[in-house]
Amino acid sequence: MSSGNTDLLRTLPSIKALLVFNTVAKHLNFVRAADELHMTQGALSRQVKALEEHLGVVLFKRGPRGLSFTQEGDLLYDYSRRAFDTLGTGVRHLSVSSGRKTLVVSVARSFAD
Repeated sequence: MSSGNTDLLRTLPSIKALLVFNTVAKHLNFVRAADELHMTQGALSRQVKALEEHLGVVLFKRGPRGLSFTQEGDLLYDYSRRAFDTLGTGVRHLSVSSGRKTLVVSVARSFAD
């Protein structure tokens, strides 16, 4: 593995933390994000907190009226949304192009025996 890839692996947060962030950011609401991901609000909150610690920035302002983005959170959401959209498109394309093709053959029972 090249040095650049090794450095990227060390600095890139977990894909799960990024997916959680992306979903919370899409809704700006832990309850709706938890419903979508089938996780608890506490688990989502811990993932976002760990991502913030990993990056060394605060991503959301948490207030009495809910969540809002910090400048860094807004920027990361823009990148993560585009990245997950692109990744999803690529995976769907692979799934369609490499889908199973089934051939159904019908024969008379007397011939099949």
